Amino acid sequence: MTSEDQSNEPERVPLFLTIPPIALWLAMAVGASEVLFLGAEFGLWGGPDALSWRSIGTQTYGYSSPVLERMISLGHFSWDKIIRPFSYPFVSSGWREALITFVITVGAGKYAAERMNVFPFVTLIVCTTVFGAFAFTLFTSETAVLTGGLSVAFGLLGFFAFWEAKKARYNGNSMLPAFRLPLFLLSIDIILTLVFGGVHFWVARAGALASGFVLGFLVNRKGEFSWTVLKKRLGRA
Repeated sequence: MTSEDQSNEPERVPLFLTIPPIALWLAMAVGASEVLFLGAEFGLWGGPDALSWRSIGTQTYGYSSPVLERMISLGHFSWDKIIRPFSYPFVSSGWREALITFVITVGAGKYAAERMNVFPFVTLIVCTTVFGAFAFTLFTSETAVLTGGLSVAFGLLGFFAFWEAKKARYNGNSMLPAFRLPLFLLSIDIILTLVFGGVHFWVARAGALASGFVLGFLVNRKGEFSWTVLKKRLGRA
């Protein structure tokens, strides 16, 4: 092979080097907590007491509707309770959920981070996480503790759906394909819950998905929040 042929070959760039740092950090944060719990369960660190780390993490950082309602009714607000609507994504129920979350967060996080600045990206993550938790409280009577980063993942998918729909509309194409992936994944979540039973955690993910879509209205082409672009888009709706 000549030097000229070599120069014409496309440069191979490792996948993780193409992911914006903020998206990569988010995915790694979700994955790191699961590695910690999984390693403890396999006896790699922490000793015998480490077997209960996941349970302790769930009770300490998981989101609980009764806890929120009790806190509001008593008017007693403590940091360890207030943090729960923000912290529950970092405690997964198991490695399968953590793996699915990691994969979706890497893909959808890369998509979102390439279209917005750091502050809007962090705001998107925080808001969709909180809206997911509040949807779980408002639309279910579940007393189970909500955990897992799928709310974050679905929030990112909501933003993905908005921008793909916006692009399709601009090009005069159907907007339905933009919703196929998010609704397909959410449908699987709902079907598995109905078939095998369990807690309706999908409600939280649906709330995160919807809030991620709505927040997409606020982001302009420069990747910043803009009330002007929101007014324009609502005017065209």
